[in-house]
Amino acid sequence: MLTVIVPAYNHEDFIIECLESLIKIKLPAFKVIVIDDGSVDSTAEKVSRFIEVHPWVPVELVTKKNAGLVSSLNLGLEMSAEGYIYFVASDDIPCPEGLVSCIEALDSDLSLNFCVGGGVNFFEEDGRPETPIYGAAQNNFFKMKSSDREAEMFLRYPSPILLQSTIFRVTALKTIGGWDSKLTLDDFPTFVKLLSMYPECDQDFLFKPEINVVRYRQHGSNSYKNMLRHFKIVRQSLIALAPAYLKPRALGTAVGFYTLVALKRLDIRTALSILFSSGAKAFGYGLMAMASLICAKAKHCIVREGK
Repeated sequence: MLTVIVPAYNHEDFIIECLESLIKIKLPAFKVIVIDDGSVDSTAEKVSRFIEVHPWVPVELVTKKNAGLVSSLNLGLEMSAEGYIYFVASDDIPCPEGLVSCIEALDSDLSLNFCVGGGVNFFEEDGRPETPIYGAAQNNFFKMKSSDREAEMFLRYPSPILLQSTIFRVTALKTIGGWDSKLTLDDFPTFVKLLSMYPECDQDFLFKPEINVVRYRQHGSNSYKNMLRHFKIVRQSLIALAPAYLKPRALGTAVGFYTLVALKRLDIRTALSILFSSGAKAFGYGLMAMASLICAKAKHCIVREGK
């Protein structure tokens, strides 16, 4: 049994494309639950009409007051009793064949708890070519020894690792307690907890980037476009989850990275807000992280020029 959870908020322009892809899933048993988080546009109405036109399709609409994405994810997990669960944002396009392939891989070994598949970024607004979501950074991260991965998770986390490219056993997510309602970020805390409990690739979980599970929409409303907001929710998760011995370095690494991104965009106010936001230790580690990133970029440019 596969339960697909579609958290939705103000995605009237995209939700039907997502649902039309989901109903092409070829499994003996699956259902789709759309959880509308208090949309103020016509998202819920469009889903209701879709259900009316496709009465044979196992799609259910749940509406609630606006409480954020984490609230919708936890509600979806609570409504899923057994088997597998898949979460996809209502503006993304799932790949039915990839979902089935991941489930078949998990079915082959009951000790496997989740499968991180691959996918592509697509840029509908400006027509750029599709690009893979994952590359060498994610491959190295998942394939490294589990004993080395703890520090890597907090110091060099290979963002993104997406919920919407991953099939989970319901029991695995319930075992880690789902999502912390005090944290805004959805994916990073989940994978930190999962990889702490199920650390061994090809034994506890699978990484299959060659299996396309989702087309990940890139557009102007993606939350990471707001650099200061994104930094704050990352910092919130690091404060909550990073072990004490890593916390100052982890915060400093985030400070350095987001400060440089803000400077690259010539957003001096945001850069200064980030740089001075997390205390003296994080400030120091942030400067070190910025220097390291600049040196790495310069080295890359020198090597490329030399070819």
